[in-house]
Amino acid sequence: MFLTDDPDFAAARQAAQGYNRSTLVLMGDSRLAGFFNDPSTKLMRQGANFLRCGLALSGQRMRVEKSFAVSGQRSDQYLASANVTQALACKSHWLVLYGVANDISQLSNTVDHFTVNIKPVADAWTATGRGVILITETGGNSFTTPEARGAVFRYNRQVRDYCRANRGAILFDAAAVVMDPSQPMTLNPAYSGDGLHIGLTAGAYVLGKAFADLIKQIAPPCDGLVYSAGQVFANGGMQLFSNPLWLTTTGGTGSGIMTGTVPAGITGISAPANSSIVGSVAAGAYGNDLQLALTAGAAGVFKVKCDFVSELEIVGETYYANAELDVASGATNFQSCGVHLECNRAGATTTTEDGFVGTSAGNLPSGAYSFVCETERLTIPTGSRGWLSAWLVFYFSAAGSATVKARRFGVWRQQG
Repeated sequence: MFLTDDPDFAAARQAAQGYNRSTLVLMGDSRLAGFFNDPSTKLMRQGANFLRCGLALSGQRMRVEKSFAVSGQRSDQYLASANVTQALACKSHWLVLYGVANDISQLSNTVDHFTVNIKPVADAWTATGRGVILITETGGNSFTTPEARGAVFRYNRQVRDYCRANRGAILFDAAAVVMDPSQPMTLNPAYSGDGLHIGLTAGAYVLGKAFADLIKQIAPPCDGLVYSAGQVFANGGMQLFSNPLWLTTTGGTGSGIMTGTVPAGITGISAPANSSIVGSVAAGAYGNDLQLALTAGAAGVFKVKCDFVSELEIVGETYYANAELDVASGATNFQSCGVHLECNRAGATTTTEDGFVGTSAGNLPSGAYSFVCETERLTIPTGSRGWLSAWLVFYFSAAGSATVKARRFGVWRQQG
């Protein structure tokens, strides 16, 4: 019998046809909640989070539809029935379930956390023909008793066995990536500053790369970047930035910080004290690559600003920014890069960014990187217009340097 003749397979395929394989629902604790630096508004993607790095390294093949992850909660709390009902109503094909560290910290091994809390939700999700990604528990350095460690190891064995036995379940083995194998239960200190969260940039990158490798196996490419010089506001109003491929190489404003080539569309620069940028362009696969030689005089963020003086945005419509950013090897004290979009209406500013990071998060490991960065969606509110502005952002933990190529920078009006 062929697989397609299996009635269970046919039913699952039929049920799955209405779901989006390019979006995720998150249910978990602070390890997933940390995808956003602003847990209430969920507009600032945290640069030192593995999920953010994974999406950027995968070329933004997926995005998060909705997050039910809450810092400090046990699995019975973030998987409360009301949350599960809302999650099941989402259009995403994929559900990410991660986190029983708070369960074990509070209840140790007195509850079978997988069987009681995690498995019923995984079963309910996969019964609709959708897929669940189960992440192994990394525990924490404070788990020093045999009971606590045993609860972690038991949970991870249950997750692995469940994924082997259920066609709709996929394992993401975070523990195997970030734990120090020579210790009973210790996170690699290069990846975690507190022994619980993978909150250092180096750890976010390493675990994010592994997550990107998984995404590339389960989601097709979905290139949402500018590919034509014709994708400007005059041609349909879908993309607002006037020089997305940097083909007009003069006319920008360097604010006394950026010298060399300053292409049109750049309306200003801000940077840490005693910092500089030298710009240049070279032909790339899509128009020109804008090369930025950044020298940071202190910790902080470079902002390459592209302000929209004319009102191109529409009240009530939704917008986002994206770009491809390649970091050359040899950077020092370089933490993160990304894109930023903000609007001001009636005196209130709404901001979304992909790549925000604090100086305490440490630096990217030495090497070359290619990120596709994309903000969350920003809906233009009513009220008198102050401004609309998109930025390229580059973060340093201290004085240092980096060379980054920026390409295909767009600000999009969402369709559908």
